[in-house]
Amino acid sequence: MADENGVPIWMRNRSNPLATTTVVDYNIRNNTYNLYDVTFEAHNIHTLVTHHPSQVDRWLSNNAGRRQGLMVGLDVEWRPNTQPNTQNPVATLQLCVGHACLVFQIIHSPFFSHSLDSFLQDPNVTFFGVGIRADAEKLLRDYGLYVANVYDLRSLAEAKLRGYPHLSQAGLKTLCLHVLGVDVEKPQSITRSFWDNTRLTAEQVQYASIDAFLSYEIGRRLIERDIWSFLSAVSVNSLCSFCHFSLLFLPFLIVTFACYVCIPKVCFYVSELRTFNYRCL
Repeated sequence: MADENGVPIWMRNRSNPLATTTVVDYNIRNNTYNLYDVTFEAHNIHTLVTHHPSQVDRWLSNNAGRRQGLMVGLDVEWRPNTQPNTQNPVATLQLCVGHACLVFQIIHSPFFSHSLDSFLQDPNVTFFGVGIRADAEKLLRDYGLYVANVYDLRSLAEAKLRGYPHLSQAGLKTLCLHVLGVDVEKPQSITRSFWDNTRLTAEQVQYASIDAFLSYEIGRRLIERDIWSFLSAVSVNSLCSFCHFSLLFLPFLIVTFACYVCIPKVCFYVSELRTFNYRCL
């Protein structure tokens, strides 16, 4: 059972279960990339770790080809700042679309491809994260990479989960508790580790992948709340004004295929707090 905000009732009365996580390192014998499978609860996240622009291009082509209305989780990591007046540059850029995650070791990249620059600047793509504006500013300051369309999960959660004003200052851990109902570990031994190392540990990859995935999944869950609210009010004759697809088929398709971003010719309902748009994929 849940309250009027969709927050599980039991969360108010007892501690939350700790999320189950695992990581598998495939140890690919290639000096440009490695592959991992990271699990978070029932979610299996397929992660590519690379420093090479060609691998970034391939990942974007495979996972972000259809950009209209695309939601992406974004996060960055860098070596802890331990010296006065010293700001270490971003070491890794993490992107997540569905269950596909990219951990780009940007600090070791020889150059940045046009496809990455174009992707980050695409106004049709929405990047979700906690404190994402600060992350975007750091990417611009450190590497000249501009992220055009960012959406802070704290603002989104505060708007969707009424009665929880403290969420405007919440971290990803707190948002995960409220939206997904599970606790996620954030050990300082990982959060403050050396993210600029040439080879990341499996634990670092697991942490980076889960953070990017949670940024995506929490954003998706909060947006999805509006989809179901809207569908409860549509009539049997409600059609999309663009593709004329019956909106009443959306619940079946969402449940069947899990990720409605990947369904062609289905209307994606986008909430931008002030406006509501229908966008055909």
